[in-house]
Amino acid sequence: MRVLVVDDEPDMVETMTMLLAAWGHTIVPAYSGTQALERAVEQPPDAVLLDLVLPDMDGSEVARQLRRQPELEQVLIISLSGHGQNEHRQRAIEAGCDRHFTKPAPFDEIEAILAQHIAGANGRPHVV
Repeated sequence: MRVLVVDDEPDMVETMTMLLAAWGHTIVPAYSGTQALERAVEQPPDAVLLDLVLPDMDGSEVARQLRRQPELEQVLIISLSGHGQNEHRQRAIEAGCDRHFTKPAPFDEIEAILAQHIAGANGRPHVV
């Protein structure tokens, strides 16, 4: 899968890149909401790991804008945040995120969700 990793913390992007690449995914890094939207158009991802707190725009707005693009309507969006309250989770889901996790990210769960998404894209049931 091509995974767009969006986070303003370079260490977080590097960590996620190493793990996802080890699982065989191609990574497209972005360090801001604006950069994420540009890269999503240039290289449409299969999945997005999206930090909700970005320097230039709210991650929920990034998710909404991704969903408005016809070629990205079915992209898997997993939001990540340092905030785990129900209101943050609900806002992310309402913006179009498929799942929400509080940092630190549970990488084994994320990989399982990515694998399910791949299976769904290959005609098998898609369960997220």
